[in-house]
Amino acid sequence: MPSATDWCAPPKDGSSSPDSDGASVVYLPIGSNLADTTTMDFLRRLFGSDERQRDDAIHLYVACGRCQAVVHVRVDPRNDLMPEYGDGDDLIGYRLIKEIMDSRCFRLMRAEIEYDARRREIRRTIEGGVFITRDEYEQRRSAQPSSRD
Repeated sequence: MPSATDWCAPPKDGSSSPDSDGASVVYLPIGSNLADTTTMDFLRRLFGSDERQRDDAIHLYVACGRCQAVVHVRVDPRNDLMPEYGDGDDLIGYRLIKEIMDSRCFRLMRAEIEYDARRREIRRTIEGGVFITRDEYEQRRSAQPSSRD
């Protein structure tokens, strides 16, 4: 009976060999870093890596004007920003219109943010609530009673 190393070892002439289905089999040297690296790269792509991915999202933090419930909204600038064009099809900027609903009184808030052509914020307005900072959001979120109570 062949050993495990016989199954994994490449042919002595260095060529690839067909398997039972006729497909070509490529052998990697046993114990080589290349085989380990390839496997680990595949697993990282499959399950994600421990490294933090860069988040290019726009994060909005708002508080309801009626009940003061706080809401975090994540916006993908590649998909959620609407381009605005001037004369002659020239891109002059982008606009984000987001309707936001809190989970306490279910009041609808409407945020509108304007950006220039380089996606830098120019102006922001909100109806039915107020914009807050991330720190304010986290403070209020930890002090807020949970919706299950």
